[in-house]
Amino acid sequence: MSLLMPGLFWTFVGAGFSWLHLFLLRQALGRVFGHVADQTPADAGRRMVRGLPLRLVLLMPFLLFAVQGGIIAAAGLILGSLLGRLFLVIWARGVL
Repeated sequence: MSLLMPGLFWTFVGAGFSWLHLFLLRQALGRVFGHVADQTPADAGRRMVRGLPLRLVLLMPFLLFAVQGGIIAAAGLILGSLLGRLFLVIWARGVL
């Protein structure tokens, strides 16, 4: 029971981490022409690279806390991040 609660906590933090990262990525891509579908791959690539430092600075505290939390925190963060991305992909395809 003592490992379950931190694992669940970090899984939820990882899902939030994933959602925040993808939200910031979508915002960065959406500002090129006002809509994500209207841009060329070169424009999208430049937008992603320009927004990368801001995304990393915003998400770095979560990574540092997970490293200090140990293997359970790191595993929960990774699992939550993967589950969050999976949920958003399924949601974006219209399945949910």
